Amino acid sequence: MTTLPPVQGYAPRTGTQVGPVVPATTPEQLDAVCSALAEAAPAWAHTPRACVRR
Repeated sequence: MTTLPPVQGYAPRTGTQVGPVVPATTPEQLDAVCSALAEAAPAWAHTPRACVRR
């Protein structure tokens, strides 16, 4: 498996680094997030639109 480098934001106009370096998400972390989203999706689908901020 490949190790991904951390993510660094850059200002598009100047090319300078902005913000802190963010570590890359591991495959295990991504799986956990996707599982939680899949579990929450049915309840979220039944949430009245008035309760959802835009």
